[in-house]
Amino acid sequence: MLGNDSNGISKNTNNRITASFVLFSDLHFGFHLQHAEHALYKLPKLHIKFAPARILAKRLIQRYFEKRCIPHDFDVITALPAFLRHVQNKCGINDFDLYLLLGDLATWPYQRSYSLLCNYLTKADVADSYGGYVTSCKGLFIPPSKLIAIPGNHDKMLLSTLNFYNQSFCRPLGLPDMPQSSTWFMHKKIAGIDFLFILVDANSYSSCGDMAVDLSFRRHLACGRVSTPLIDELKRKFAELRQGNSVDGVKLVNFDQCVRIMLTHFAPSVSEVVGLRERLLEFVLPHKCYGVKSLLKNLAGEIDLLIHGHLHRPKVYAFDGTQVLSATTTSQIEGYNGFYLLKFHEREIVAESYKWMGNDFSLEEDHQGVFPFYRLSPSPLPPPTQVNPPPTEGPGKLSM
Repeated sequence: MLGNDSNGISKNTNNRITASFVLFSDLHFGFHLQHAEHALYKLPKLHIKFAPARILAKRLIQRYFEKRCIPHDFDVITALPAFLRHVQNKCGINDFDLYLLLGDLATWPYQRSYSLLCNYLTKADVADSYGGYVTSCKGLFIPPSKLIAIPGNHDKMLLSTLNFYNQSFCRPLGLPDMPQSSTWFMHKKIAGIDFLFILVDANSYSSCGDMAVDLSFRRHLACGRVSTPLIDELKRKFAELRQGNSVDGVKLVNFDQCVRIMLTHFAPSVSEVVGLRERLLEFVLPHKCYGVKSLLKNLAGEIDLLIHGHLHRPKVYAFDGTQVLSATTTSQIEGYNGFYLLKFHEREIVAESYKWMGNDFSLEEDHQGVFPFYRLSPSPLPPPTQVNPPPTEGPGKLSM
């Protein structure tokens, strides 16, 4: 069964790690490497379309964005590269197989924010000049071929399309464009196991003009929406793959034996993840995803694991028979900062939660979990691992 928090943790620590993924969400990068104060974080010029109280509305909205739309924590991103190396050493590997990014990569869709983030993700060292000073830190040095990313609501904040995200983030890294209000399939083969990632853009978009705010903000600012055409598209793509056809450049020899992981920014259930106070705030600004229940009903038994971000809380739970993992914000200032390490053991994923403690990360027992893949047929047990296994080139070899 699904391992949930304190009472469902797998004890199979002797199992060989077949593959390992790092899960980052809600990085919320700003346009400078270091932000000493919130006041230094400049907001974009907004066009307020409330009348007649436009001046009052602009002041209230500006104050809301100043409080909520804050950038990354410099201390967190400085410590993250070294801590990931520590985790690699603990696991006896040189690198992880994949890095999954679950949206809200930037706080505002600025070119400078995405450039800074791209450098941090792929370079060994990152530098930034601001106010006559140069700030630098170590980068994550991830090969772009190991990145899988989806956009969040902040990546299209107050925009009517996903064009800026694709132009400023996906293309510089050589990642495929994410089709707006649609899906994209990606296939990775690791240690002989086929992983199928179903990327879903469930964002709602502004219809009143870019960087404009009117009374429709509750329908697109923070909530998601899964449309009937999107569900029909997913059903068609699954049928095509099952028949041996190619979908988004993906063709599987044995569709039934692949591990299927859906990545969405929005949660299928807000109430499962956040507390009463946050649920009450839904009446002011909804964070729910409309139509996701219908999506999971139509794909019953097809998805092995759904992973989402958005709510800035780690959580392992089940929703309508689907195994779900909620990722918290990795690096936003004053957030519940952390990340997940996903370790694939034969026919299950063990999710280890790491929390930022103010000066470093620490393994967090409360939000770990185990996700079995029930469809996969039994296979012989692996040989016992050594007490101190030598480092390898990765838990599995990634073949493109």
